[in-house]
Amino acid sequence: MTHNLKLIKLILKNIKSGLYNNICPDIYSVNKLFKYLERFDIIDDDLIYYRLLLNKCGDIPGITEDDLGKYLDFPGDLDLEGTNITSLPDGLTVGGSLDLRGTNITSLPDGLTVGGYLDLRRTNITSLPDGLSVGGYLDLHGTNITSLPDGLTVGGDLDLRETNITILPDGLTVGGGLNLQGTNITSLPDDAIINGNIYGI
Repeated sequence: MTHNLKLIKLILKNIKSGLYNNICPDIYSVNKLFKYLERFDIIDDDLIYYRLLLNKCGDIPGITEDDLGKYLDFPGDLDLEGTNITSLPDGLTVGGSLDLRGTNITSLPDGLTVGGYLDLRRTNITSLPDGLSVGGYLDLHGTNITSLPDGLTVGGDLDLRETNITILPDGLTVGGGLNLQGTNITSLPDDAIINGNIYGI
């Protein structure tokens, strides 16, 4: 079984390479592969990640929040761009970056921790949860975001261009630059810490 799992992961790795070149695999064969994996209960973090990635082809059965909730700790990047995921489970930790561009996500779970960047462009997100931790940049460009939680800390740049935010939260810390172009923000909180350039004020 260990040998089979290694072979399956090699197959999925090749599929992933094809997806980056906009080449989708034969969906019928892929679905048969995942049914085999589920039958023998040999799904792990890597395999769930590949299944999420394959949603970009449009015909893979959708991953639910409950499915994703079985794997709350992803050590690397989690690329969900363009997938049919609609929610994330509470307590999710992504060691690398989390890409949610073009998904139907409207809110983020409490306790979400992202070690790398968090990209929310082309989503209908309107607010961020308390306790959100982002180690890299946070991209909210063009979203419907209207507020940010007090004490928000972003390790890299914070991009708020063309959003409806009118005021920044108390205790905001940004490790990189802050882009406010296209917003109605005219000033920063007295306790804000911005370590890079500020655009739009």
